[in-house]
Amino acid sequence: MPSDFTIDALAGLLGVSRRTVERALEARTLMPASHTASGRARFSKSQAEELKIRADAARVAGYKYVIGAVMAPGPVRAPWHKRKAPPLTARQSYDKTMWKRRNVARYKAPSGQTP
Repeated sequence: MPSDFTIDALAGLLGVSRRTVERALEARTLMPASHTASGRARFSKSQAEELKIRADAARVAGYKYVIGAVMAPGPVRAPWHKRKAPPLTARQSYDKTMWKRRNVARYKAPSGQTP
């Protein structure tokens, strides 16, 4: 086994597609051990072995998709979520609409006409 695994090598070891590993990286379900100077993800040998053990256990347990909640080894952090702004009150919504009508060109009445 190589000392560092690329996304392709890790996908081959786990028996999943490259895109599956990329999605797990994008969702921050899976975190690489390091990155190359050009920013490519690398996984350590111990991390790859742990992932392999968990993937095999997930398949035995009947999971079809082995990367996800079942796969949480090593330096994995909780997924990051944006916080939604609280909903506007009726008054805030009215003020926002009126501001747009006064200030945004597509809401303004043509010149010479009153709204």
